[in-house]
Amino acid sequence: MFANAYAKARAIAPNRPVMIGEIGSSEDGGNKAQWINAMSTDLQSGRYPDLKLVVYFDQDKEEQWSGTSSTPTRAAFTSWVNQAYMRGTGTDLANVAAQYAGTPTTRTCTATMRVDSQWSTGFTATVTVTA
Repeated sequence: MFANAYAKARAIAPNRPVMIGEIGSSEDGGNKAQWINAMSTDLQSGRYPDLKLVVYFDQDKEEQWSGTSSTPTRAAFTSWVNQAYMRGTGTDLANVAAQYAGTPTTRTCTATMRVDSQWSTGFTATVTVTA
């Protein structure tokens, strides 16, 4: 499910980390729990080594997007977010940029992140992008 977005990001900036800004699934039209389990498997596959951040849209608005919208979805979502690779901190995420420092890029663009606050299950940050 990440192949196209990841390939586009690699084409635009082949030596930079990748972020998928907002994903989610509705309960309508398919098996949401299965979708979450497949996503988790994809993320652990090693096919996306530069994918460093995935943002899940966890809010019920027009549809039931949250990770708690049904009992099977809650189980799949809980399993996914408790995977070892999901246990980073805001500081860990901020340090990702250092891994890519000095790598060539074809475009002039910079991004910085300042961790504003951090707790055991997450963080808030200010991201500044200059293009």
